[in-house]
Amino acid sequence: MAGVPVVVTDCVISLATVDVTRIRYAAGAYSTTAGSKGVFQAGASTTATISAVIGPIDGRTRDLLPEGIRLRARYLCHTTADLRGDQPTASGTAILQADRVVFNGRTYQVYQDRDWVTLGAFQRSVLVDQTAEP
Repeated sequence: MAGVPVVVTDCVISLATVDVTRIRYAAGAYSTTAGSKGVFQAGASTTATISAVIGPIDGRTRDLLPEGIRLRARYLCHTTADLRGDQPTASGTAILQADRVVFNGRTYQVYQDRDWVTLGAFQRSVLVDQTAEP
């Protein structure tokens, strides 16, 4: 029996999605001005609503995270939208800050992008609590 092909990841994503806010920053840089030299100046931010599946982080994924991030990792975020972590730009002086995701009234930093969108699937990211201690 022939039918319309169904992409399973699209079905799972569409059944369990929630709308969250993505905050994206333009490139920032470290100040070279006297009196504030070395202070990071963040770029302007923009917001967008994206659909994502947010779930608990599993023990294996948590164990693979660096020590400073492990205790603050809260959720896994699966989405077909574009999310990014901290990345230096080609010039080496400007820095693109990680995106932030607002979920249930709290803001989380995006960490560890796994981009499977080019393979027809989704992107998986770890949402990290921005507070100093868990």
